[in-house]
Amino acid sequence: MKRVLTGQRMRDIDRATIEDFKMPVEVLIERAALQVFSFIQENYSKDTKIAIVAGSGSNGADGYALYRIMKLLKYDVTIYQICNDNELSPNAQRQKRILSNYGLSVSTEFRGFDGF
Repeated sequence: MKRVLTGQRMRDIDRATIEDFKMPVEVLIERAALQVFSFIQENYSKDTKIAIVAGSGSNGADGYALYRIMKLLKYDVTIYQICNDNELSPNAQRQKRILSNYGLSVSTEFRGFDGF
């Protein structure tokens, strides 16, 4: 696997976008989720089973936003949180609260992709 960016470089780019362009982090999260959703929409049918595995940081926040978008559009999607709630970054916590406001829940029972 060839890395395009390191995690630190991506964090630097996000920080610069937020600070230099005054773009709210929520906009970055939503845009990331919409870009992934666009790829899924173009390449998979609505009834394809999709699993999102969300961690504690920025990618987790993106995953929660993607899950919300897909669930509201009636995709067959499940999200698994692979960390404890107290490990969630503020952005991931915010996105998880938004899910709750929509009545959507997150599974913590991820046991791998076998049989998914």
